[in-house]
Amino acid sequence: MLMDSAILLIVLFVLPLCAAVLMALLPSKAVPTVIYEGIHLISTAATCLLAIYLVVGVMSSGESIHALGLWFYLDSLGSLFVILIGGIGFLTGFYSLSYIRHDIKSGAMNPGQVKQYYVFFNLFIFTMLLVVLSNYIIMMWDEI
Repeated sequence: MLMDSAILLIVLFVLPLCAAVLMALLPSKAVPTVIYEGIHLISTAATCLLAIYLVVGVMSSGESIHALGLWFYLDSLGSLFVILIGGIGFLTGFYSLSYIRHDIKSGAMNPGQVKQYYVFFNLFIFTMLLVVLSNYIIMMWDEI
């Protein structure tokens, strides 16, 4: 792998968190929804690509990845769930863009609700990845 796998493992689950925090800090009325869509799409696509990269590395080498000591861990079984979360997260995030646009046009959602949707979507991906990558049962239980 090109970069240190432990760093990439941390980047994998911190990326959606950073996107959610960035979107949460943006003012909903002054920022066009296309900005939220762009941040959301970049975040979910990057998460999916990074998940694929890490899973291919773990599956091809047969070795697990540890990050921050033993706090975070990715092995072959965890790779299955990471690829599902990354792939399905990207596909549902991409597919939901048209639904959100339709709801905006029909007046069912205002800019604040659009912002909330994209923030919580990325937070959901973050927590799902954190549950799968946690190596301690207490931290995993706290996330659930």
